[in-house]
Amino acid sequence: GMGRDVVETVPKYMLDTSRGTEGFSEKKRHIYLAGGYEIHGITYDQGAMSFEAVEVPYLYMDEEAPMPVYSAALYHCTRMRIIETPYKGVTWTYDMLLLRSLDEDSSIEVYHATQYDSPYLTREWINERRSNVKRWEMKARLYGIHSDQAGRPYYEEYMQQLRSWSTSIVNKATYGRFEP
Repeated sequence: GMGRDVVETVPKYMLDTSRGTEGFSEKKRHIYLAGGYEIHGITYDQGAMSFEAVEVPYLYMDEEAPMPVYSAALYHCTRMRIIETPYKGVTWTYDMLLLRSLDEDSSIEVYHATQYDSPYLTREWINERRSNVKRWEMKARLYGIHSDQAGRPYYEEYMQQLRSWSTSIVNKATYGRFEP
């Protein structure tokens, strides 16, 4: 959630220190800015209903939101920005945002960047960390590309789901005996 660490990134001259504690309300998770502006922090864990509030001019989402949160937020903001690394693979953001942005009459704009595009990261820093990135995460983490997730962790998750499913079927089965 939004805490004091986020407030510390805001230049002091932009804070309205007459409100909250030095421009921040710990309880409400609000940052008060000069000119009467406010920044409200809501987490995805608070659920979709938390986004069913008054309309806001700008909404910034960090990483992919669950679909119910996105749907609720979409109708309560004038402009939305989603900043994500598509490390969850090909999800709803691929279909609903990336592909729809390609339509000529779409109002969705997609800006793509890779780790190598960042002015804050050196090639050496990226390459050092790249050696620790699993091959199934490479496209998403380094190049920001939606891709099918494959490899050991996804196989193990699939097998766990399969075991759970098969156990639930066996436990619900009714046994009978057929005689001529």
